[in-house]
Amino acid sequence: MLIGGRSRRMGESKAALFLDRIVAAARPVFEEVIAVQRCGGDPAHGVRTIFEEPHEDEGAVFGLVRALQDARGRCFVLAVDYPAITSEVLAFVRDRGGVPVWNGQPQPLCAVWDAEALPRIERRIAAGALDLHGLLEQEMIPESELRARFRGEPLSNVNTPEELRAVMAKDFSHLDETGGISMVHVGAKKSTQREAVAAATVRMSPATLQKLMEHALPKGDVLTTAKVAGVLAAKQTPTLIPLAHPLALDSVDITFDLDPTAGTIELHAIVRCEGKTGVEMEAMTACAVAALTIYDMCKSAEKGIVIEGLQLIRKSGGKSGVWER
Repeated sequence: MLIGGRSRRMGESKAALFLDRIVAAARPVFEEVIAVQRCGGDPAHGVRTIFEEPHEDEGAVFGLVRALQDARGRCFVLAVDYPAITSEVLAFVRDRGGVPVWNGQPQPLCAVWDAEALPRIERRIAAGALDLHGLLEQEMIPESELRARFRGEPLSNVNTPEELRAVMAKDFSHLDETGGISMVHVGAKKSTQREAVAAATVRMSPATLQKLMEHALPKGDVLTTAKVAGVLAAKQTPTLIPLAHPLALDSVDITFDLDPTAGTIELHAIVRCEGKTGVEMEAMTACAVAALTIYDMCKSAEKGIVIEGLQLIRKSGGKSGVWER
């Protein structure tokens, strides 16, 4: 995996921020991440950096060449202008082995390339052909085919500070234009019915679970206390999660499924409201605090209790509709 980047028309701190985000998104997807930078730039954080020599003729194609010169076989090259991407998008492009489209335009520098293409690209450069779209048309696949294969990819290409602000509002909605955090503006959203279901597992010895079921633990009724704690936690989510919005919750329901043989308690938290933003964080917070309360109520009997598998199971409502694990 090779990343090419440059900081032109953007501040160094902003460029570093985006490059760091690209590297973070690439790490779970690729075995190796390499940054390609202009000579004189700062090395990327935490990954190997190779430097591209300056050229008399400007052209992003030179970054592609420098990346392919260092490549071993097939490689994924992401360059230039710091596109706003996610791990899911990188995995999509890696698996499909194609070229994504940003704002209706094919992007040949965000593609799976083969180092064998290097001689042909160098011949094009020697002939003065520095246009990337022409390179795409001749060396990869026709644009018409590309558009048919990749429609509506959730990518944004950032070239100017104005485009950056638009991307921040859409793709990195919890960052302001300086890279600092900010709460998402939801005033323009429509209120819809929202629901989220979260789950977690508390694992203990069967003996401890038996004491819990018999109300034989010193602190008393464990599950009733945990349920109350989970409901209170859901209502307090905005005070615990910095960028969560205060919501008027319609209901919070927490259920427990006990397995005496395995010594486990499966928790489910269901939260509902009518609002402009989802209740996923409320459901997960409720589940987490209810599980922690079980631990607190049982720790006198067993210190090695484990809380595991905290996750969102289902959400509905809003623009994105239904998501289910």
